[in-house]
Amino acid sequence: MLAERDAGTVASRVRDLGPRRTAAAREAFVSFGTCSITEPLAELVDLGLVDGSVTRGEGVIT
Repeated sequence: MLAERDAGTVASRVRDLGPRRTAAAREAFVSFGTCSITEPLAELVDLGLVDGSVTRGEGVIT
């Protein structure tokens, strides 16, 4: 799964894990490197992997 590069495929596989296994994976995932904060966050919202209540723009998380 780590070699998969298609965002839609990764999102689908994460959703298919079920709530318990998804929560365990999120707990174990402790870091991510990027030069941007808003772009990866917006992509996670678009893929349905992060709650849509995240405010886009100015990098504000509500």
